[in-house]
Amino acid sequence: HSADMEAYHFMRDELPESTRIQMGSGTELNAPFSPIPTFAHRHTYCGDWMHAHIFLIPEGAYKIRLGQVNNMFESRDLDLVYKLCSDAGITHLYWGYNEFRKHGSPAHLIAEKTMFKVVWSHIDADFQLALLEIR
Repeated sequence: HSADMEAYHFMRDELPESTRIQMGSGTELNAPFSPIPTFAHRHTYCGDWMHAHIFLIPEGAYKIRLGQVNNMFESRDLDLVYKLCSDAGITHLYWGYNEFRKHGSPAHLIAEKTMFKVVWSHIDADFQLALLEIR
């Protein structure tokens, strides 16, 4: 989606290289590439299946990370989401177009200003995207 590309450019141009950004697994599972490293030139905690195999990450370890990422986007328990991100060293969560389609609005994270800070957003009549800094 074009709004995702805007977000990737923002990540690349505005965030430090040490940033670790995670997007939902629905956009990366079995994808031929991970959009964030490819377009934003930033690290992720759990990327695509192909690169996990190239770098010899055991399938069990990959599935554990994938499960954690799924919890980050599926759970409405903000303390759990915050802990999962912090424990993984994730500095930002990206709630992109596919995350919105799969999980709905990120409003629950946006409303919690002590744990999450919106650093980029795109609001359209049909969807809401956000890049959230983990505080």
